[in-house]
Amino acid sequence: MATFFIHQKITAFANQYWIFDGRSGEAGQLLAFAHQKRFAFRERFLFFTDESKAHEAFHIQARQVLDFGAWRQPH
Repeated sequence: MATFFIHQKITAFANQYWIFDGRSGEAGQLLAFAHQKRFAFRERFLFFTDESKAHEAFHIQARQVLDFGAWRQPH
């Protein structure tokens, strides 16, 4: 079973997430980093391979505009 550690930082205008490998029972290698802007109309939540945001690892996108109870599809 895959295990991950997720660190979340919440600010007034955006949230940030760091996803770490957790197979050893503690936070290991950084696997993905995300910066989520608040109040986006058609949200596309990008995950990058590191904090430089140079390479996109994957993204999650809302299916509808203003989808408050949103089901999000990973790509």
